[in-house]
Amino acid sequence: MRKNVITAQVVQLNRTARIALTISMISAFLAILPSFADTPVAPTQVQTSTCGARVSNYNYRVPFEGSPWNTPICDVVPYNNDINQGKDYGSRIFQYGNTWNAGGDYWTADKIPAQKGKFMTQFGLNGDANDYSTPIYHITPEIKAKGNLKQFKICNAVSCLPSNLDDKNCWNREDIKCMAPDTAIPWDNSWRPSGSTDGDLANDANDKEMIIIDDTTGQMYGTWMYDDGGWSCALGRTIWYALMGKSPETRQCVGSAGTTYDASGKPANYYTYNQGVASERGMGIQNAAMIVTPEEVQAGEIRHALTMEAFNTMGGTVCSDAQLAANNPNIVGKTCGFAVAPATRVEFADAVDVSRVTDGATAGSCTDMADKVADPVSGKTFRQLLTIDKLVPEGMRFKLTWSEAQIDKWLDDKAKTDSTYAVGSAKRNTAKIFAIALKDYGWIVGDTTCAGAGFTTAGAANPDAKAKWASVGIKDSSSQMLLEGLFTADNIIAVDPPVTKCVDGKTTKMFCPWMSSSYQSSQFTTSQVPVTTSTPVTTTPPSVVTTAQPTTSKVSTTVTTIQPATTKLPTTTTTILPTTTTSTPSTTSTTIQTTTTKLPTTTTTVPQTTAATSTTTPNTVATSTTVAQTTIAPTSTISTTTIFNPQSSTSTTNGIAKVAGENVTRQESVSNESTLPFTGSSTRTLLIIALTSMLIGLAAIGLSKKRSFHSRF
Repeated sequence: MRKNVITAQVVQLNRTARIALTISMISAFLAILPSFADTPVAPTQVQTSTCGARVSNYNYRVPFEGSPWNTPICDVVPYNNDINQGKDYGSRIFQYGNTWNAGGDYWTADKIPAQKGKFMTQFGLNGDANDYSTPIYHITPEIKAKGNLKQFKICNAVSCLPSNLDDKNCWNREDIKCMAPDTAIPWDNSWRPSGSTDGDLANDANDKEMIIIDDTTGQMYGTWMYDDGGWSCALGRTIWYALMGKSPETRQCVGSAGTTYDASGKPANYYTYNQGVASERGMGIQNAAMIVTPEEVQAGEIRHALTMEAFNTMGGTVCSDAQLAANNPNIVGKTCGFAVAPATRVEFADAVDVSRVTDGATAGSCTDMADKVADPVSGKTFRQLLTIDKLVPEGMRFKLTWSEAQIDKWLDDKAKTDSTYAVGSAKRNTAKIFAIALKDYGWIVGDTTCAGAGFTTAGAANPDAKAKWASVGIKDSSSQMLLEGLFTADNIIAVDPPVTKCVDGKTTKMFCPWMSSSYQSSQFTTSQVPVTTSTPVTTTPPSVVTTAQPTTSKVSTTVTTIQPATTKLPTTTTTILPTTTTSTPSTTSTTIQTTTTKLPTTTTTVPQTTAATSTTTPNTVATSTTVAQTTIAPTSTISTTTIFNPQSSTSTTNGIAKVAGENVTRQESVSNESTLPFTGSSTRTLLIIALTSMLIGLAAIGLSKKRSFHSRF
């Protein structure tokens, strides 16, 4: 028995030694192989992105696939690639996006600052009179099977809008098919609009709107100013409808009822439509875009920009085409109004001030608020105070510049006075999901409000949505101020608009009806400090120094190799095509860090790489921009560019790889002759290490054979 045991141990030792030799020889071969390559290979460090698509196994389908607001903007350059302009517009939305009435005794000067940046989240839980959310309902096969259909009639007022249900080009108020369309939609009698849920019509909000999605076709319907009593359709219109045989007694009275069409004239699909030809809300896009639903919060992440209604939207004298083309910041947005992509229009192009009154008219839609006192010291009203240089264009996209740690600190501070924000609570988690979305995807000013500014959600007028909101901690009126304290005077910045291909064929970043709109690789920058979960490796080339001066720098060549993350990736297939060359300022200190991350199964194919170009912008920290965009099948892109961080004065280069529906990974590499491996004395060192490893392996075999010989006796 003893002999058998010893023999088994000897065999095991012999096998172990051979394995050790094999491993050492393979290691030596791999170590010296790069030294014989025709082109030196730069070391590549891989880290997990902290921008967008943070949640694995995400089970919510984000609507409007391919639309610009679904693109993360952590690394998009400031507006006009100018940090000062980006901050200026950020200050405008913080200072004047909201409203207050400073005419009463309460409104002393010290009370005003607390109202700035106090943006609401409209869940529809603060009473009907204050409900400006947008409930979303779904036409299921079960609802269709019931056969209950609803037709509409349009109200009398000038503000009531013709319906496009029968004809997408229906704008004539004297055309019966535009005012009492024959088209009927499947209906559930339990559906209620926003601001009209308690049965008391006297305290209803003004908008009373809802969105309806056909789950089978993806077709979108919307109604506005839903009038249960039907009084706004009474008298003249009702008589006309009756004379025309439109059975007004069976129709629902609304301010508008319509559907969304694509550029070809077909009904648009809620999930796949990504054009800008639907003029349904203030900025001129579909009303359903960017509304936060409880289902995506339950899924753990909001993967799109939010939409905001603000008071200080820009109108007035619209800039001419020549002024927009020149884009002089001392004129555009200072002396004339405009909107930026993805907006398709200037909502109040004829308004003379924030009352939205047009030239020659006596009142506008916001006259009451515009005439309230805005500054108790000077006595100025909002109409007098908010000159054009304090307004923001619709379509402009903003982002929160705080880090995740700062967001956590904000939540910790809230928890000190409100236990519903305690660590681990559902409400705290939801607040963080919103805050991270505002950091990663930002928000777009999409509409005008005559009162407080806020973000739109799928409202609690829908009982199903109400229950789902409750499951994530949104249960009562306090949730309207879910994000109070998140916004400050210096943590908001406006980003550069997407590049847009207009219906008329021109390309612009300004407003126009559009066929496509997207952020180009040249608009992306690199985060200054990557996030690490392992020991960082820092490499600083001798020719590189650090500077905090925001001046133009000469550029040197940097080779960036784009590779997918290879850490714990089961069943990963990767195809890499030609190396992308980017430029980075020679006055930049570069830090390479490594992150170990467990990612879900990912298949990445890089089929095409565009030629890189370099442009230099004066008086900007991020002075070098490389356009190098690689497409990842089927819908993702890799952008390799210089990244600007508004809170830092240095920059690095990064490759950003985004795989649809999965985590985003970043690859970062720096090439410099003094830091390339396997050159000069480095090769000799590696050869010595390799030979030493081989000798150790051989010695191990010799030792194992000697032990085997003696152990047989």
